[in-house]
Amino acid sequence: MAGAATVGIWLVAAAAAAFNCLVEQQIDRRMARTSWRPTANGELTTVQALVFSSLLCVAGSAVLYWWVNPLTM
Repeated sequence: MAGAATVGIWLVAAAAAAFNCLVEQQIDRRMARTSWRPTANGELTTVQALVFSSLLCVAGSAVLYWWVNPLTM
């Protein structure tokens, strides 16, 4: 169960990080430290990043629901 919880939480956290790149896309373009990010430099479209984030969230939530427990999800 601990392994499944780790994987599920990792997937949901990755989804949040990917979504954060969308939220901060305009700011990231202006900062030298973050301008290389795929959402900031145009390598990924907003739709692509949103789909990727959504898939990670669904996968992580499913792992947590089915192999850990619904409360953890």
